[in-house]
Amino acid sequence: MGFEIEIILWLQSFRSDFLDSLFEFITMFGEELVIIAILGFLYWCYDKKTAEKLGITVFISLVLNAFLKTLVMRERPYVVDGRVDAIRQQTAGGYSFPSGHTQGAASIFSGVAIWFKKKWLTIISVVIIVAVAISRMYLGVHFLSDVIVGGLLGVGISWGGYKYFSKHEITSKVYQYVLYGA
Repeated sequence: MGFEIEIILWLQSFRSDFLDSLFEFITMFGEELVIIAILGFLYWCYDKKTAEKLGITVFISLVLNAFLKTLVMRERPYVVDGRVDAIRQQTAGGYSFPSGHTQGAASIFSGVAIWFKKKWLTIISVVIIVAVAISRMYLGVHFLSDVIVGGLLGVGISWGGYKYFSKHEITSKVYQYVLYGA
């Protein structure tokens, strides 16, 4: 964990009011409200079936994240090392591993890129996922390993959901499995 603390301290060495505000804004792309807004837009304005499949995939990802946080119970960087500033502590309840914001952003944005297969969406999605991951470290609430695992889980679950739903339709059994798993 020593080098991970050093990465956070290095990022925070560039602190300014502008960067604090910028990274607080960027981190919001991994919050539930943004995820719900994207899913709502896709459902009401684009394609209901795709939005429903993507929504189930994102839900599974976020439930897995909560389960892993409870299982691992890793303390946040600002708790582990007093030199780390908790710039946006209100977005950091509970445990650190894996990063829920990064996993949420990776789930929704990689899912959108995978399902809609547009190069420009893929580029924007990658930029947003990486920016959210960096913002979580800059804000002092996650380690590098937290954001890497969160990002990989989000992308992996989105890819798995895409592969599954490309071959299977949504049935009441799918809803039952998802709800029983939650």
